[in-house]
Amino acid sequence: MINGTFKASRGFNLTAEEAKAVAVADKYLDQFLAADKVVFGFPLWNLTIPAVLHTYIDYLNRAGKTFNYTLEGPVGLIGNKKLHY
Repeated sequence: MINGTFKASRGFNLTAEEAKAVAVADKYLDQFLAADKVVFGFPLWNLTIPAVLHTYIDYLNRAGKTFNYTLEGPVGLIGNKKLHY
């Protein structure tokens, strides 16, 4: 998935498998961006978040979509979205 999103962001051709993975990530990112509020409820497993939540967060971290890199460091693009956890 990460290779596919990297290639897609630079206009490279994707394999069928990469295109499918990027489509899944795009679906979750679009849902997140469309939401007014987001609620995260999760258990701590061995003092960390579950792997499925980690994957979801990976789907949301997209340069050019949720943040941009600047000379001063990364800058968020989402605005004032309310997160509850």
